[in-house]
Amino acid sequence: MIFQLTHSTYDCSSHFYFEAPEGATEADFKALCDRLMRESAHDAVRGKRPMRTCGTGTVGWIGYEFLCYEIAARLSEHGYKQVKFPTVLYSHGLIIDDPREDSDNVLGDVLPEVVEHNRKVREESQRHRLQLRAKW
Repeated sequence: MIFQLTHSTYDCSSHFYFEAPEGATEADFKALCDRLMRESAHDAVRGKRPMRTCGTGTVGWIGYEFLCYEIAARLSEHGYKQVKFPTVLYSHGLIIDDPREDSDNVLGDVLPEVVEHNRKVREESQRHRLQLRAKW
C-alpha cells in the first residue's frame, strides 16, 4: 500500500509517498506520523537534530514544512520506503488574468479567451459587491 505525507499552504505544497511495510494500515501511518511530528518538534527545539534546509530554504524556524521533511526522513526507520511518481506540475496563479502567467504556453491560443472571460467575471463580481455595499 502507498501512503502520502503532505504539507500544504495556500500557495505551495510538499508531497512524500511511501510504500508501507506489510500489514500497515492508514491508522498506523497516521499514528506514526503524529508521533514523529511531536518527536521531530521536540528534537528541533532541544537541538538534538541539526536544522537543515528544506523546501523554501528556511533555516532556523520550526514550521510544519520543516517537520514534514523530518517525518519523511524518519519514516524509513520504521520500514516505510519512499517512492517517487512521475509528476506533471502546473504552478501558476489562482486565476488566469494575465497572459504572462502562461510563460510555458500550455494554454496556447485559448489563453486570450480565458483572460477575457476572467476579466468579465472580475468586473461582474465588482459590480455585485458595489451593489451589496449600496444596500447597506
